[in-house]
Amino acid sequence: MDSPGPTGSLVLRVKALISASIIGLIGLLVSSAQAEDSPLPSSAMVADGIDGLPGLYRLPLLAEPAPRLSAGAWFNYGYTEPQNDTDGPHHRIAATGSIGGTWWRYVELALRYDVRHDMHPGDEDGRDSGTVVDFTPLVRAGLPLGPVRLGAEGRFLFSGAGQEHVPGPTPEGRLIINYTRPSWWVSSFVGYRTPFFGHDDIEADRLRAGDRVALGVSEFSTLTTGLGVMKDFSQLSLLGEVSWDIAVGAGAPPVGQSPLRIGVGARRALLRGLNLQALVEVSPGGRAPSTSTDPLVPIEPRVAIILGLSVRLPNLVQKPKPVVGPAQPAKPVEAAPVVEQPPPPPPPKARVLVEIVDEDGHPISDARVTLMRPDAKGDPGSVYEVPLVELNRYAVGDLEPGVVELSIEADLLQSYTQEVTLVGDAEQVMSIKLRKAVAKEGQLRGLVRSFSGQGVAAKVQVTPGEREVFCDEQGAFELDLPPGTYTVIIEAEGYLAQKRPVRIRKDGVTVLNADLQRSH
Repeated sequence: MDSPGPTGSLVLRVKALISASIIGLIGLLVSSAQAEDSPLPSSAMVADGIDGLPGLYRLPLLAEPAPRLSAGAWFNYGYTEPQNDTDGPHHRIAATGSIGGTWWRYVELALRYDVRHDMHPGDEDGRDSGTVVDFTPLVRAGLPLGPVRLGAEGRFLFSGAGQEHVPGPTPEGRLIINYTRPSWWVSSFVGYRTPFFGHDDIEADRLRAGDRVALGVSEFSTLTTGLGVMKDFSQLSLLGEVSWDIAVGAGAPPVGQSPLRIGVGARRALLRGLNLQALVEVSPGGRAPSTSTDPLVPIEPRVAIILGLSVRLPNLVQKPKPVVGPAQPAKPVEAAPVVEQPPPPPPPKARVLVEIVDEDGHPISDARVTLMRPDAKGDPGSVYEVPLVELNRYAVGDLEPGVVELSIEADLLQSYTQEVTLVGDAEQVMSIKLRKAVAKEGQLRGLVRSFSGQGVAAKVQVTPGEREVFCDEQGAFELDLPPGTYTVIIEAEGYLAQKRPVRIRKDGVTVLNADLQRSH
């Protein structure tokens, strides 16, 4: 058979690219549907980066295992200054589409397309503008270890799909380290990228100057690295990141001429799971020579403006529905006043965030966390379930201010009860350590302080049973008690005594804190 010509080769490349994309998308949709049957906890609603998986812009964030399917579209304009005395400025209009999701537990898969149209100054051969299509499948796996998350990523860049002189693909492997705290994310990675397959046989001198700027591939091995941070302000997030692709090996350009990218931007949640993102990225480093006799190296736009939109399906983080307690008797209808007054504005809502670990510091993700708000008589009233939103973090919002009782139960661990005062327009953050379950008795423990915050070495007496214990210098005390209802009397020289009712549960811990007022 005759070998296919340039047109036939292009058709074969496009057909192979479309076939690989369809197969990958079908596998991703099937795996995402299977993941919905998994009882794994849902991930935090961190929006997706350019790769279609949780991240900043370029830098990855390792998500919790959760059934999800994500998609994104990115548009940008880039400017590159002239590369030699006879050259002019280069302009780039580009678009990226990506789709990703959970493959199995902590394993994620994504597909990404990049379409770039570069407009270059003309040369002796005429105009030198054209379009390049890149295709990148990638797989990412990670494991959360408390606030630190470790992972790895592998990807193949099929660069310049449809171009006659670019055989590709380019493989790359990365090691990822993330650090997370409430409303903070820090991402870093280090990786290694080999030259694209067939780089030794490429006829680089056949590429025009504009093609070298547009192509974005390297004939050298590359050490890739990046560092980024993101701060969340409820519906708005601010982010910044730095990434650097350092060419290595014999004949590689100096480090200062390797592509260095610095980006800053913001992310706005339009709806739950729908995010709008805008960034500005600059490349302040030097430029490697790009004449026809020089090896191929990537040349990044000097300045790029990026706008993106990402969507996450399904929306797994739902607001809890309160379990309403006994119905209250109806109140008599009062006569309407002559002049109707506008209703007062509703009080600002409160939010509760609880982080739970065991005695060894291991995160607890299967606890049953509830909030109980007593009624006017002190009896149990409305009960709210606090759902798991991330690893060992349980959160609930839109709560009325006031006093509630926090209860935590987990298998093989002591139950935990604490009275919490919710303040409007504020978040109550608590870190709870659960002890191993005891055989028979419950436990009462707490902290006695003065109004100035100093610990008080008070005497704590419990009736009935006439059991007592003295606080240490910091005001802390512990006392094991059988299950039941007790009266606690707290006394200290120079302070007014307090009496407090408590309820001790079997195999549970009840926390009682007290602030004493001086007697003079």
